[in-house]
Amino acid sequence: MNKILNPSYLDGGQQPFRDLQAILKKSASPAVAWVGESGGAYNSGKNHVSNSFVYSFWYLDQLGMAASYDTKTYCRQTLIGGNYGLLDTSTFVPNPDYYSALLWHRLMGSNVLSTSFSGTTDLRAYAHCSKQSQGITLLLINLNSDTTVQVSVST
Repeated sequence: MNKILNPSYLDGGQQPFRDLQAILKKSASPAVAWVGESGGAYNSGKNHVSNSFVYSFWYLDQLGMAASYDTKTYCRQTLIGGNYGLLDTSTFVPNPDYYSALLWHRLMGSNVLSTSFSGTTDLRAYAHCSKQSQGITLLLINLNSDTTVQVSVST
């Protein structure tokens, strides 16, 4: 669980996005970036971790990071299966990541906006033009429950 809330570990996920973005730009291909079969954990995940609320911090960070590198599609590893499915394998009750995906889909538009902040690395920030209304949707992820962050938004 320590890796899920570790900013340095999460930052390591940027390199593949950065590398692929550079390859696509250099190739002048009409191809676009996709993430396929993503689950964030191998071997079916870990019960009470990859199917729990805390895992949504990783998932939402991945969605935000992927979008910031112009990734057009993000496919989750599985809808039902293992401990990282969006639905519980025996009850089909949605796991927390299901709701994260639902909110992302309903709120975050396709136009990604730049974010910047100074201070703690425990705060992740992603902004998009809102999907179904005028305005901006801002996703803030505080990775440290012991840290309070005051945020101001400017355009």
